[in-house]
Amino acid sequence: MYGLGYGFGLVTGIESGAYGPDSEFGPAFMGAYMALSTLVAYSVAVFVIEWRGVSELDLKKLPVDALAGVLYGFLALSSLIAIMYGAGSFHVTGVNESFPFLQIFAWVSFFAISEEVIFRGFIYRIFEERFGTWAGLALSSLPFGLAHLANPGATWFSTVSIVFAGLWLGILFTASAYRLWVPIFVHIVWNFAQALYGTPVSGTNGFGNYLESNVTGPEWFTGGDFGPEGSYMCLALLIVMFAAGYRYARQRNLIVPLQLSPKEVEIIEEVVEEVAEEVVEAAL
Repeated sequence: MYGLGYGFGLVTGIESGAYGPDSEFGPAFMGAYMALSTLVAYSVAVFVIEWRGVSELDLKKLPVDALAGVLYGFLALSSLIAIMYGAGSFHVTGVNESFPFLQIFAWVSFFAISEEVIFRGFIYRIFEERFGTWAGLALSSLPFGLAHLANPGATWFSTVSIVFAGLWLGILFTASAYRLWVPIFVHIVWNFAQALYGTPVSGTNGFGNYLESNVTGPEWFTGGDFGPEGSYMCLALLIVMFAAGYRYARQRNLIVPLQLSPKEVEIIEEVVEEVAEEVVEAAL
């Protein structure tokens, strides 16, 4: 991905051209280009390693999947803001008329696409194929949450919330019959909406804000410096949306059952027995 971006810059002289970082549309162009580079890199890797077409990024399904993802992501995040507004915790003080919509959307897209390609496109998909849906969800969502632990304002609770966000995005991938566009656009718009409402995006304020707003109230309700994703109500919403997605996927027979070889079962049984013995000894 970075090779594509760097190589393109050398060939076109983008650093000093009309689309350079100091030009009007340069940052937006580079964000969009890096997002596209991510998708190209993923497609090439899948073709070279797995020797198949990238069916999960079927361009024919892009318009429908994008629309579904945009609506779902925006409504989900907006529901959190609506609850805070109704409780008197969300206050709008003005509007940033110079908000760079294209630039922010492009860079939000780049980061969201990168995370979806890594955690859902690679980790979740491959582990689910090998071990089943629940194993894939666990093995992809835990590192997804831990990857945000170093963000500004992050707490262990916000990390748990991001883990459930990973569970939600993973089950969306499965429930959509493995169309990666759905979690990609849900993720993009979920993050972009936070910038629009003027709240931190996973603790980050670097994206800029469209609404000049401030949040008051207890941290458990507002998420504090981490933003809405660090609140208890966000965790509750994510659990509900995950459960709904899981039920839908199960109704469509898309849940892959746990798949373990006899040797793997034997190893797990040995580990469980050892842990059980240690727990009993400690209790005695």
